[in-house]
Amino acid sequence: MGNNEMVGPFGAATVFGVQSPPRGYAQLSLALQRTRLGQLGRNLAGHFRKPSAAPSWQGMQMFMENRVPPESLKRAAVYRNFAGNLNDIVAAGLKSGAQVLLNTVAVNLRDSPPFASVANENLPASDRARFDRLLNQARQAEATDAWSEAVTFLRQAVDLDSTHAAAQYRLAVCLARTGDDASAARHFQLACDLDALPFRADTPINAAIREAAERPSGGGLQLLESAEALAKQGGEMPCGNESFYEHVHFNFDGAYRLGLAWAQAVERQAPPGSFGTPQSEWGSQEECERRLGLTDWNRKLVLESMIRRLQQPPLSSQPNNAARLRQLREREQALLAGMNPESAANAKALYADVIAAHPEDHFLHEAFGNFLQLVGDVPGAIREWQAVGELLPHDFLPWFQIGVMQSRQGHHSEARTNLRRALNIRPGLVEGWLELGRSLGAESKWESASQAFQRACELRPQDPVLWASRAKSAGELGRRAEAIAFYQRAVELRPGYWEARGALGDLFAQAGRIAEAAAQYEAAIKAKPDFAMGHFNLGVMFARQGRLDAAIGEFQTAVRLEPGNQAAAEYLERVQEQRGRKP
Repeated sequence: MGNNEMVGPFGAATVFGVQSPPRGYAQLSLALQRTRLGQLGRNLAGHFRKPSAAPSWQGMQMFMENRVPPESLKRAAVYRNFAGNLNDIVAAGLKSGAQVLLNTVAVNLRDSPPFASVANENLPASDRARFDRLLNQARQAEATDAWSEAVTFLRQAVDLDSTHAAAQYRLAVCLARTGDDASAARHFQLACDLDALPFRADTPINAAIREAAERPSGGGLQLLESAEALAKQGGEMPCGNESFYEHVHFNFDGAYRLGLAWAQAVERQAPPGSFGTPQSEWGSQEECERRLGLTDWNRKLVLESMIRRLQQPPLSSQPNNAARLRQLREREQALLAGMNPESAANAKALYADVIAAHPEDHFLHEAFGNFLQLVGDVPGAIREWQAVGELLPHDFLPWFQIGVMQSRQGHHSEARTNLRRALNIRPGLVEGWLELGRSLGAESKWESASQAFQRACELRPQDPVLWASRAKSAGELGRRAEAIAFYQRAVELRPGYWEARGALGDLFAQAGRIAEAAAQYEAAIKAKPDFAMGHFNLGVMFARQGRLDAAIGEFQTAVRLEPGNQAAAEYLERVQEQRGRKP
C-alpha cells in the first residue's frame, strides 16, 4: 500500500474506472464481485464491451493524460480512503492477536525528479513571465556550477509559484549542492508532494500511516520509519539511487537494507529468544542473496528490464534520464565482463544447492529457468519452467515462457498448446497473442495468425509492433490494401519504425506506387542509415523514375554496406551503363 493509491483502480488518476469514488462505493463494488451474481454481471458487461474500452496494462505511460493538480479534491478523497482502509487492516490484525508492524513508504526523493508539474493558473501574466525568466536564469547558473546564485533565482521562482513541482525539485538539488541538506530535504519532499503524476507515496500517505500507528494497541503495534531505517543500514537521507532503480522500485542493496530493518523490527516485537541468535548475527547481504539463488545473470535480467522501463514515458522524459540509463548500462557491461564458463558453472552449482534445500520454492525454479535460458540450455530452462507450472498451475507465466521457448526452437505445435493455456488463464495477455500469431505464421497458418494479431491490436491499440505484425499477415493473405493501412498505422504510431517503413515501401512498389514507395524507403534509411536493403530498394525506385544519378548513389551505398550484395552491384553497373548512353 502507498505508492499506487493515486493510479490504482479507485485512484485519482486511474484509467480503469471511476476516479476517487467514495469508500463505500469501492467496498460495495468489490463485495459484489465476490458474489456469483456480481461475477455474472461483470462477465456479461465485459462480453458486450468493445475491446478497446477495456485497456490492457501498458505501463506508466497509460496515465500520462491523467494529471492530478496538487489542490485537487480527488487527492483528498484518495487520502481518506487510504486511511480508512489502513485503519481497518490494522484493527483486523490487532483483533486477531497478531503483532502489527506498520512501515512508512520510502521513495526515491533525491534522484527522481517529478514526472509532471501543473502551473498556477491564477498567476498573473507578468508574474508568469518573470517565473519563466527566473527558471532560465537559474538554468544558466546551474550550467556554470554557480549553485548559490541558482538557489537565489529558484527561491524567487517558487515564491511566485509554490506548487510547481519541477521548480521545487531544482531548488532542492541546488540547495544540496550548497551543503544545505536540511532545506534540500524539505524541497525534495515538496517536489514529490506536488507531482501531477503521483506515482510515489507522499506526505499525506505517510502521515496516515503514522496516525494509524498512534492508535491504542496494548503494545501490539510498532511503527518503522523506512527512510530513516534505510539510512541507518548504509543508505542516504533523503533516499536516492543508492537504494532505488527509479522512483519507487528497490535495487538489490535497498531491498536488503529494508529487509534487514524489518527483521530487526520484528525481533524487537517478538518474545525474547524467538530467533535463537543475537541481533548482530543477521545474515549478510551476500549470504541472503546466495540463499535466494541470486546470480549475476539474474542481476543482468533486472538491469535489462529497468533499461527498457527507463526508455518509456514518463520515465524517459525525466531530466536525469540519460545519466541514469548510462549508469545502468555501465553496470550491465560490468556484469557481462564477469560472465564466462567458469562463473556459469559456479552459478549452476549454486542453483542446484538452493533448489535441493527448497524444492517447492517456485521463485528458485523461475530464476534457474531464466539463467539456463540465458546460457543457452533451453531444454533445461523448459524443465525448470515446467516445475514452476506444476507448483503454480493457475499462473499464466510458466506456460507462456515454455511456449515462447518451444516456438523459438521450431516446436510450434507444442508451443501453441502452452501459449493457448496461458491465454486461457489470462485472456488479456497481449504478448501471448503476439507469440501465438508468430508461431502460427511460422507454419504459414496466416488466417489464424491474423486473428491472433487482431486480438493483440484490440487489447493494445497503441503498439506499432502489433500493427506491423497484423500487416504482415494481411500481406501474406494477399490483402494488400489492408496490409498498407496497418503498416501506415504502425509508422503513424512510431515514425522511426524503419522495418515497417521498408515493408510499406515494398507494398507500394508492388502496387506500382513508385513515389510513395521511394518516400517510405527514404524515411526508413533516415531512421537507420545502414539499412542496406533500403538503399538498394530506393535505388531501384529512383531508376524507375529516371533519376539515374540518385539511383547510382543509393546502389553504391548498398554495395559499401553489403560488399557481397550481388544484386546491388549488378544494378549499379547496369544504371552506370545506361547513364553513359544518355546524350
